Amino acid sequence: MKFKSAIIGLGQMGSALAKKLKEQSIVLYDVDVNKARNLSKNLSKQYVKSADELNDVSYFFIVLPPGEVPSYIKSNRLKGVVFINMATDVNTSDLHQYILPSQRVIGAKILGQAKAIEMGLRPLVITETTNQKDFLTLSNLLSDFGKVIKCKESIVKDVNYYIAKETLRMFLGAKRKLQQDNIGSNVIETALKVVSIGTILNFKGKDLDDYEKKIIRDLANEDESINIGGVY
Repeated sequence: MKFKSAIIGLGQMGSALAKKLKEQSIVLYDVDVNKARNLSKNLSKQYVKSADELNDVSYFFIVLPPGEVPSYIKSNRLKGVVFINMATDVNTSDLHQYILPSQRVIGAKILGQAKAIEMGLRPLVITETTNQKDFLTLSNLLSDFGKVIKCKESIVKDVNYYIAKETLRMFLGAKRKLQQDNIGSNVIETALKVVSIGTILNFKGKDLDDYEKKIIRDLANEDESINIGGVY
């Protein structure tokens, strides 16, 4: 079977990508062969045991740890292929030095979190490409995964980090406060997961109930910098 594209790297985000893309002409590869085998079995997709078996692939989604991206691209000498760099911490412009004249590399950075994506939330995929054909190709390849938009790649690292940091700050602060109030650990862990996720999903969809709207008004009264004008 000739494969249109391959996902290289099946960590959390690579696995989320594999689970969302419905195209069957996608092949999975990871240095951990068991991981690739198990995921391919669950998803009814093909996998390969060796990168040498990817000779017919046209597009390579690179979802590897930052330190492994340049070495993988340097090792892939297939003519005419397109590498799609999805590694948040690797600047796409830095990868051009490693490719052959017939190869191309396009950035496609994921604004999102793997578990949330697997739950059904659609991320944004950020690309800086000025080539309209490449933009349309990305949009088509990733249509089942998320929306592709043109923007500076660098914002993805900053935004993902800031949101993750502030979310963890909230969780740690809430956990500390509840522990000080002698609330049991089982109650705390359940509340942090169920209440927080439900509230975030409602806030995202602007589907806040009266209870949540009251809390936002209370927050605005406590902090004048909070603008509730566009929240609900």
